[in-house]
Amino acid sequence: MTTREREIEASLKANIEAEGGLFLKWVSPGNDGVPDRILIYNGRVIFVELKTKPGKLSPIQIHQQERLRKAGATVVTTYGFAGSERLRVDLLDGREDLPKEYRGWVTETK
Repeated sequence: MTTREREIEASLKANIEAEGGLFLKWVSPGNDGVPDRILIYNGRVIFVELKTKPGKLSPIQIHQQERLRKAGATVVTTYGFAGSERLRVDLLDGREDLPKEYRGWVTETK
């Protein structure tokens, strides 16, 4: 059985909020493909797209992430529970240079 995106989202939301952060659903009418959530933690604002482990970004999601990054925003995509947990750990550790993708405990920076 494949883990659903909403299960990953609920888990990360609970963990972030337990640490005093906010994990807000982002709905932007007329802007299909924007990231799922806006994460606010320790003075940082991060746009987060959550995917299942085998998930894949659609072309519109890639376009929206590029637009946000060009405007100076931090945008990350997590894959599966392990990827979302790695993001949480990096935030708790105060990591400044967040990778754009989280695939478990192995991350890519470009």
